[in-house]
Amino acid sequence: MNISVKLLAEYEQADTQRRKEIIERLLKPKSYLKWHDVFRTAVRKFYYEWGQDSSLASDYFDEQLKKANNENQRQRVRTSQEAFVLFLEQKPCLPDGAVLLPLNEVKGKMYYANLSISVAPDVVFEFFHRGKMVRGGYLFCSSKTHPMEEEAIKSASYLMWKHLNTTGEAVPKFCCTFDVRAKSQKEAPLNFKRLEARITYAASEIGLWVSSST
Repeated sequence: MNISVKLLAEYEQADTQRRKEIIERLLKPKSYLKWHDVFRTAVRKFYYEWGQDSSLASDYFDEQLKKANNENQRQRVRTSQEAFVLFLEQKPCLPDGAVLLPLNEVKGKMYYANLSISVAPDVVFEFFHRGKMVRGGYLFCSSKTHPMEEEAIKSASYLMWKHLNTTGEAVPKFCCTFDVRAKSQKEAPLNFKRLEARITYAASEIGLWVSSST
């Protein structure tokens, strides 16, 4: 079973009903998740392809509307465009001198209690900090129906930091998750012993639910 960093972080903080919804989502056929996340793709293009020029976004969203096959997909594009406007209002800057790293070189997986966690930051960068080259990353969320709680945002940042730290020296302060609708952001915590235990427990619980349902 594979789960995203965001969904695991959300599960770890969720109430019983939301946890049940997350498990049901994980058990659905993959076609349920086939339509890609238009918002996060736009954010990645903003940093990696558009040179942080937001004027290029309108053409991208128009193109996605043309590609949509039904009203549900068209509505997802419109919702993503709304989220992108909110992102521009909060637009986090990169550290001075930061160099973007190709996402395909830093995305990957980590494992908790036999659960596979997909780690896919939206922006990853390197820069000199206190005399040495370090890494950081940003992850953006925009759910209209399930905004992330602050502790869940912190958990997602921690998981991103932990993964990036395996490929280079990552700094918790510069590993940050943003919920653009909640206008909230949290960096990875420096003290994470209890958080690590909670995440491990949540991953074990997900694994048990999924294995008992298949």
